[in-house]
Amino acid sequence: MCKGGKVDLNRHAAKPHREVKPGDVIEITRQFGRRLRVKVVAVTDKHISKAEARLLYEDITPPPSPEEQAMLDMIRLAGPHRRAPRTGTPDRREKRRLRQEKEGR
Repeated sequence: MCKGGKVDLNRHAAKPHREVKPGDVIEITRQFGRRLRVKVVAVTDKHISKAEARLLYEDITPPPSPEEQAMLDMIRLAGPHRRAPRTGTPDRREKRRLRQEKEGR
């Protein structure tokens, strides 16, 4: 995401090698233009579980406005059709459609 320009660190484009420190604000551009904002509370140099990692940051994303929420609900309802789980392996057409969706065409 950093290479794609979708991550900002303290309002500047983030690079993959950039180190973060407590107090930094990271903004991540999500799907449909939604921006996630998190504030770094602490850092660690070892691998930890998800539950412990959640203690290292604070989500400061403002809630969506009513207009934004209505748009997100409409997008969610009009989203791509998904296959029912456990209906076997996808056929040739489904594979092609899935590949195109993943590649963003």
